[in-house]
Amino acid sequence: MLKHIILIVFATITIITSKSPPVFNYSYQVTFQETVIRNKIPYYTQGQEFYDPFKKRERVDWANGQHNAFCGTILPNINTPCNSLTVDGNRWQVFPARSQCCLCCTSAQGCGILRPDWLNGADYQGEADIDGVSYDKWHEKGTSVMI
Repeated sequence: MLKHIILIVFATITIITSKSPPVFNYSYQVTFQETVIRNKIPYYTQGQEFYDPFKKRERVDWANGQHNAFCGTILPNINTPCNSLTVDGNRWQVFPARSQCCLCCTSAQGCGILRPDWLNGADYQGEADIDGVSYDKWHEKGTSVMI
């Protein structure tokens, strides 16, 4: 009898703590603040992301791309706005203030838009509270390590 009770409690806990990861099958626009830490020094910038999985396109704008992993490697040590535009399977890095752009990589190379189901296989880590708002917290290791 005790084994059955323990099994029922375990199954109940598993059901309560198991959540399906969200699927981003909708278009959205969001503003963000980004912090990049290099040599223990934080660098800050603001930006916007525009995501449209239906037309397979995405755009991310940074007010200053100097410390961004994509923008900063193309124009290192230059404080300038940067846009990452992914459309038709190509990711372009655009520097509007300098009237420059370049093809960064392609979706065949892993540079497509963010997959709507990118959290499939992620670990659910419960709820987290940010500024008084409760959120579901997920952990999914990326494809590269940023240093």
